[in-house]
Amino acid sequence: MSLVLFIDTGIIRSMPRKLERLAREIPLRITAHNYVELIGGIDRNFVKIQSNILAISPIKTDWRLPEDIQASSFKISTQIGAIRSENLRELVDLISSSESFADLSKRASNLPGPFGLDHFLKYSVLYESGNGEDTDRVAALSKTPKRSLLARLSRAEFEKYCFGIVHSLALFSVRSMRPDASDAEVSAAANNYDGSIDTFVRAYGEYDRQKNADAELHARNDMIDLMHLLYLGRHPGDSILMADDHLFSSLASVIPGRCLSSAAVLSSRK
Repeated sequence: MSLVLFIDTGIIRSMPRKLERLAREIPLRITAHNYVELIGGIDRNFVKIQSNILAISPIKTDWRLPEDIQASSFKISTQIGAIRSENLRELVDLISSSESFADLSKRASNLPGPFGLDHFLKYSVLYESGNGEDTDRVAALSKTPKRSLLARLSRAEFEKYCFGIVHSLALFSVRSMRPDASDAEVSAAANNYDGSIDTFVRAYGEYDRQKNADAELHARNDMIDLMHLLYLGRHPGDSILMADDHLFSSLASVIPGRCLSSAAVLSSRK
C-alpha cells in the first residue's frame, strides 16, 4: 500500500500502540485535527490522553488546521493559521513532558497570543451542531413535502447541491476573518475554489442531503468527524482515511475508496 493513511481520532483512542507499530510499515499521517480532538478532553483525563499522544508522537504530522485547509481551497491566506499551528505544536510538546494537568496549565500559560490551552480546550465546540438552529431546521423541513425530493437527487442535482456546500464554506472562510465582508467578496471566493477538498465537500453534501431528506438533527460531533476528510488529496490514489465510524461507511457511495476500516488495513498487512 503506497498511499498515505490519515487516521480518525477514534482509532487513535482505541489502538495507539498498534498505530505506533503500523507506522513502521506504511506511511501513516497524524493531523493537527487529531491532536485538537485529543486535547479537548485532557482536563478530565490527562493520563490517558498523554499516553495516547506519546504513542503517536513519532508519526509524521500534518500541522495544518481544518479551517486553514478550507481557506486555502479558496485561495485565502492568513497568518493566524501559522501562529495557531505553531502554538499547537508547542502545546503537544508540553503535554508530553508535563506531570499533570495542573502542571500543563501552568507551563502552557507562557504560550504567546490568544491561542493557548484554553483556546484548544474549547476549539471543538466551534463545530458542534447548534441545537437551536438545527432543531429549527428540522421543524421547518418536517412541514415541507418537497424535502422528499432530496431522497432521489440525480447526479447533476447532487453536483448542484454540492456547489451550495462550497458557497457555504466560502462564506465561513471569508467572514470568519472579515465579518463585514460583502456578498460579492464571498461569491468571488467561491469562484476561486480549486477543488482540493472535493472529498470533504461531497461527503458533507451527502450527509446534509440525508439529514434534510429525513428531517433529522445533525449529530453533535459529526461535523468534527467529517473534517478529517479535508486532509485527503483530490485523487483516490493520494490518500485515504482509516476510520471505523459508521458515519463514513454511510457516505461511501459518493467518496468511493477514500475510507478503510482498521480491520481492512490491518488484514492487508498479514
